Amino acid sequence: VGVRFSPIVKGPGAEDVAELGGRYTFSCLYAAHPRPDIFIIRSNDLGEQTLTQEYFRVVSVADQEPYTHEMFLEMTRLEAADFGVYSCLVNNSEGLAISETLLKAKEKATTEVSQEIAATTAGDTLLVRGPHLLLHRDNLT
Repeated sequence: VGVRFSPIVKGPGAEDVAELGGRYTFSCLYAAHPRPDIFIIRSNDLGEQTLTQEYFRVVSVADQEPYTHEMFLEMTRLEAADFGVYSCLVNNSEGLAISETLLKAKEKATTEVSQEIAATTAGDTLLVRGPHLLLHRDNLT
């Protein structure tokens, strides 16, 4: 017979990032006795959605003491609606534990521009050497 204790939970951290259109796995470690009810909750501008175990998987872990289990929510083809606050909620008769992570969309990488820019004041063309951009003065006004 095990000792009864309030849940403990550990999420990925306060913030995490993922690419729009990409994949992301949200996971939390937890332990509790007696066996807890577990949920993942997503909150964003569209509201709150509570996911039960039919939407994520749970595995036993032996090498993550003091945690005994890990829950995984695997997401693919991320859309804007997938970003927001994800919470792991672990609840039993001894108490409640919650871990929250803000999932943010990763900004598109911008290349540093250290290229030569040549412009002629007398000509009709602005030429930018580097990422092949050719603008005619007619298109600038």
